[in-house]
Amino acid sequence: VIEVLPLKITLYFFFETFICIVWCKACATIFGAEICIPYPCGLEWCDPIKETLWEFSLEKLEWNVFTICSEPLDDTPPATDDAFITSEQFDAETVLVSWGGFLDEESGIDAYSVCLGFTPGAQDVASCEEMGKSESFVFNKATLPDDGRRVVATVYATNG
Repeated sequence: VIEVLPLKITLYFFFETFICIVWCKACATIFGAEICIPYPCGLEWCDPIKETLWEFSLEKLEWNVFTICSEPLDDTPPATDDAFITSEQFDAETVLVSWGGFLDEESGIDAYSVCLGFTPGAQDVASCEEMGKSESFVFNKATLPDDGRRVVATVYATNG
């Protein structure tokens, strides 16, 4: 992997005073409490003040120079032995679907997609949504039936 930091621009504000006041303090203990009063007691050379006014930078670039592919491509589907899907309807068109337990020992789970339909795998209530690696999704505009028909949530797991 090659990493390149392409560009960074910083605009600084400098402020310099040549002579600064040196502050001292006089302290006294009165009734058990220490009271201190600052007073000017001399002059000295000052340090310059440098503040960042504006900064711009591009993100680092990464290039994969080569990949060694010594293992065969994983063409087996993810295991669903421990998989589960739960759903919760909030109102006439909002459904939360959550899932987990999918396993692929060879290459891991790369992505999920989730759909709603009247039969497993159907999309007649809500089209499939690509989820990446997220394990939940809220369908906000689903056309849920009001006649008591059962709606099925289907989750597809894609291996890596």
